[in-house]
Amino acid sequence: MSFTSAVFLILFFPVCIVINFLLKNRWQNLFLCLMSMIFYAWCGVKFLTLITGMAVLAYGAGLLIEKARTETARRGILWIALAFNLSVLFFYKYLFQLFPECLNLWARVSGSESVQSPALPLGLSFYTFSILSYLLDVYWEKCKAQKKISNVLLYVLFFPKVIQGPIMRYTDFESQLLDRTVDLDSLNAGLERFIKGMVKKVMIADRVEWLVLYSFSHVERVGTISAWIGLISYLVQLYYDFSGYSDMAVGLGRMAGFRLPENFDHPYLSASVGEYWRRWHISLGEWFRDYVYMPVSRFLLEKNWIGVLKHPMLACDLLSLFAVWTLTGIWHGSGLKYFLWGMWYFVFIAFERIRDFYRKQRRKKRKEKGKKKLSLSQRIGDRLLVIFAFVFGQVIFRAKSIGNALDYWKKMVVWDTTDKLYFFHEFDNYELFALFMGIVFIFPVYGWIKGNVFERNDVTRAAYRLGLLAAAGVAFCYAIGAGYSAFLYEVF
Repeated sequence: MSFTSAVFLILFFPVCIVINFLLKNRWQNLFLCLMSMIFYAWCGVKFLTLITGMAVLAYGAGLLIEKARTETARRGILWIALAFNLSVLFFYKYLFQLFPECLNLWARVSGSESVQSPALPLGLSFYTFSILSYLLDVYWEKCKAQKKISNVLLYVLFFPKVIQGPIMRYTDFESQLLDRTVDLDSLNAGLERFIKGMVKKVMIADRVEWLVLYSFSHVERVGTISAWIGLISYLVQLYYDFSGYSDMAVGLGRMAGFRLPENFDHPYLSASVGEYWRRWHISLGEWFRDYVYMPVSRFLLEKNWIGVLKHPMLACDLLSLFAVWTLTGIWHGSGLKYFLWGMWYFVFIAFERIRDFYRKQRRKKRKEKGKKKLSLSQRIGDRLLVIFAFVFGQVIFRAKSIGNALDYWKKMVVWDTTDKLYFFHEFDNYELFALFMGIVFIFPVYGWIKGNVFERNDVTRAAYRLGLLAAAGVAFCYAIGAGYSAFLYEVF
């Protein structure tokens, strides 16, 4: 079930939010758990069985970890639970891509006549990371094992975040299970956020999709101008599609009484590649920081050989980053291009860490106190590096293969007029308007306009509400008229 589908918008969404609002607090968790199961069952009952089974096993593993009397037993239970969940992820997402010969064995076992890999359960990577967060938090004694199985099921299956996140750590979710309020203010704020996200998705991201498909599907036929317009359209599409989903998820969570974490903070305005990734898919970055970067750093600092190096802390930082970006690439997909995409960003972030380290060293030698302002040339150079990194890096992410990405890069940097003006003949007013609005609202103008124009008095606030309702009506018509429109990150 998609957030922009007719079933969700007309039936599931209003029924769920209204009944949850009317219920007493002690029944809300159970009701939301049931509705979340119905939501996910729309993807397929077998997938609901899988995610429910993984959640139940995580619930049991958490209790066993807490009750185990020795550290060896606790660690053993943890490793078994982690291995099981990661093996499920590996089976569905990587096994048949990395080892295609396994398809024949799978066909015989499943009784399938056609040789094909099983369908990927929606949101598998996202809810697997949620489960790992719960298990590790219990093991590290950051929280107690949950005694109610329905609460663990709700954490894993909570319908606003189960398909595409945000990835919420269990400790943050647990604090809201019994202590949250659903009132008219939360419904109002949540609905506003949901509408904002839906507008992003159906009125901007979906409208520029053709420009992206044309450019990346016909690389041999596009010219330089078409390649650049197609890439800019993809940067707009990817941002508004994913941030739109995140806005809708946060809005739905707010209407249900939960505060989900933010996932985006105007990433295209970042001053460094590292900052870009602290502003893009924030919940995934924080997950890797807490559950990969920090444990790897602690492990390395305990090793004697790291202290022998000239700059041990810098080396530890770079090695931890390498582990994070290796796993980040693999998390997004099994193909070589995803690994190289991860390495692309690792190289840029590692370069920035080394650059900043030596800048700091030079300041110390000059006995300069505090953080010295960068020169104009340094600031310009840093910004250009960020733009180069994400512009060319996202070509790798979108292209069908590494070869396809190289061909696209060539079209971007070597002047080519293969398609002449055909691209512009296919440019309609809807696409042009969507692309223009997408570029404008990449900057934080929405908040400025709302705060400085629409929040001035009761009249302007009323005008804002009417405009919001109008935008919701137009977006609803777009969503229903276009039919099913998948979110880009559903495949991850």
